[in-house]
Amino acid sequence: MADQKLTDKSALTAVATTDVMHVVDVSDTSADPAGTSKKSTVEDVLAGAGGVTGPGSSTDNALARFDGATGKIIQNSTITLTDAGALSELTLSGGGATVDTISDDDDMGADSATFLATQQSIKAYVDNRVSRAPLWIPGQYYFATDWLGDGTLNLALGAVNRLYASWFEIRETTDVDRLAIAVTTGTGNPGDLARLGIYFNATSGFEPGALLVDGGTVAVDVTANVETTIAETLEPGIYWTVLLANALPSMKHAASTDILPTLGWNNALASKTTQIVRTGFAFGVLPDPFGTVILTTGNIPSVGVRAA
Repeated sequence: MADQKLTDKSALTAVATTDVMHVVDVSDTSADPAGTSKKSTVEDVLAGAGGVTGPGSSTDNALARFDGATGKIIQNSTITLTDAGALSELTLSGGGATVDTISDDDDMGADSATFLATQQSIKAYVDNRVSRAPLWIPGQYYFATDWLGDGTLNLALGAVNRLYASWFEIRETTDVDRLAIAVTTGTGNPGDLARLGIYFNATSGFEPGALLVDGGTVAVDVTANVETTIAETLEPGIYWTVLLANALPSMKHAASTDILPTLGWNNALASKTTQIVRTGFAFGVLPDPFGTVILTTGNIPSVGVRAA
């Protein structure tokens, strides 16, 4: 476009930065028309004090960036800010790390050094890891005496018609499907039995309370690992395995010297109180509740609980 008169509006509708336009210098007070009417390029006018130039077009919602160090030229960018305030395509860096993505990857499978995890994905990852590594492994037997002692003593049961109780703790919801004992020397008398079960802890105090399950009987006349089937879901808390027998087989016990004292029990090494029992109870179905307990010293019969 050549030099244009200010009245030539049609020619001024589209201009290039190198085109020339008329400028009136209002600071020139001389009477010379040549001094007050000047011409300058569009670029020079726009790039004056505070003037900024930019591209001919841009991406909708894109944030503008300075081009170079003059502070007078802007350019388009790939970062957008919507009318709702949502920012996209942003990369953060510092401290030797760069973050370019916010990821909701629950299993952290991307294993990326540039992804930032959401709170939900972190929680899901931790929860899934815990659930894949249960405290109780399905198919594995656990004995109350595993926490209290080694459970390897082969001893004759102390008395018939006595309920022997051993506590154990559940820290996460666990399904159980078996109760078992290890008979190391059977009585040789068919009909000799032991009854196994689980009690809740009492609502007050540290002792057996309400009956959870009577697991039924197992034979103790032969030497064998014997078990009975149950189907229970144990919520976190304290429980008690119990054994009641009508005969005196030899079976696995935990030594009294191995058993950890529990708060409220006598913990003097010379006289640990290691048994919670109920005496004088005729062999039969398990009572509900457990009833009056007696604290005594002695080795504890090992009753196993199997995780389902």
